[in-house]
Amino acid sequence: VFRARSGTRGASPQEADLFGAARLSVLERTLTRDGARAALDEIAVPEALIPALEEDAAVDLADLLAEAGLSLHGIAESLTATVTTMSESVALACDRYTALLVLTRTATDPEGRVTARQTLRLIAEGVAYGP
Repeated sequence: VFRARSGTRGASPQEADLFGAARLSVLERTLTRDGARAALDEIAVPEALIPALEEDAAVDLADLLAEAGLSLHGIAESLTATVTTMSESVALACDRYTALLVLTRTATDPEGRVTARQTLRLIAEGVAYGP
């Protein structure tokens, strides 16, 4: 972790539908690989489940939820591609329009409710995705 920021905020209408909650605890981090900034990480959890996410929480979503004492049924993943926005290129110290892989991980509890969503925007160069 290069930089981290934790806080709470109101959920967007889409997030309120997804989580069934109006308030979210959010953790935003810049991650490094081999000493260089390589990814932007955002984790959102209903504030009622975790009132505050620690800035030094586990990077792996399953580990983070387990450390918070939340039961996990599963994590669904989706992968898309995009390029950096101006703010992302500044945060990652890379060229504008650098290719990014966007990994979205959505965790559910044993009752099927969404308990967390992690969005990782990774510089695509040198990154492979697989089970």
